[in-house]
Amino acid sequence: SEGQVYIFATNPNSDVAARQVYLQNGKFSDLARPSFGYPISVSNYFINSLFNYNHVVIINNLSSSNGLNRIVIKNLGYDKDGNVIIELTNG
Repeated sequence: SEGQVYIFATNPNSDVAARQVYLQNGKFSDLARPSFGYPISVSNYFINSLFNYNHVVIINNLSSSNGLNRIVIKNLGYDKDGNVIIELTNG
């Protein structure tokens, strides 16, 4: 029969047997964090974006809830030093 093959490189102390049910029912790839070496259920996910722009100021740190989230990026113009001001909000 057809199927998927998984090859893992992980911590030797990982509990591989705890993931077996997800492999058997075909749901392993659907997990938020399909992994053997890290928790698959966590309450916080961090998205880090690095911007390497000169003269750009970004306003706000966002926290989002579970599910679909939208981020609005708004150009607020320039500050007195000529920097572009960008505001991030939940949309």
